[in-house]
Amino acid sequence: MLSSSNLAYQLSDITLTPILTSTSTSANRTPDHHHPAHLRNQAFTSLTSTAASAFDTASRLGLGVPQRIMIETQSHGPVVLHSFLNPRRGNESRMRSLSGSRRIVEQAREELRPLSGSTEEDDDNKDRAEGNSSTHVPPMLIATVVAPSATDAGEARRMAARLEKVGGDFQKEWVIEQSRGDEAEDTEAGEDEDG
Repeated sequence: MLSSSNLAYQLSDITLTPILTSTSTSANRTPDHHHPAHLRNQAFTSLTSTAASAFDTASRLGLGVPQRIMIETQSHGPVVLHSFLNPRRGNESRMRSLSGSRRIVEQAREELRPLSGSTEEDDDNKDRAEGNSSTHVPPMLIATVVAPSATDAGEARRMAARLEKVGGDFQKEWVIEQSRGDEAEDTEAGEDEDG
């Protein structure tokens, strides 16, 4: 479904854990740091890490929440596409609708949220206040596609779109699984109270 002989691709979470990749790995073999597959995995880790830094920098500078980044090198070199599957993308439109000082306060809260000890509680309260039934936010995913040259850029864009679809489906399933886990915990807690 996702195969393409000219392209290399990877879908990773923000912790650089590959979810789907075009590089092959063998779990039965001892790692060979000079093996081409290992080197490709290292290259993808580096590319994804750089993309995550670019995403963070653009967000912190107030440039908006990036959706895609394209890097094209000169003289028929490779093309790199990054797509960001940010589950909190909807917050950007909410932030634009707020008045000036209130927007600054809300933005500061969003940026400081990972530093506070009550992140989950704050997110739960915000979701309840906004009427969201699910308090689970899936992880942000980063799709990376590398094409050998600019002539393959169209194929790279199509591959990025397919990875975005797969990533979106993954995020939906993640929320469903988290909700099932909560239901199981609630059932167990109810049984403990009864017993």
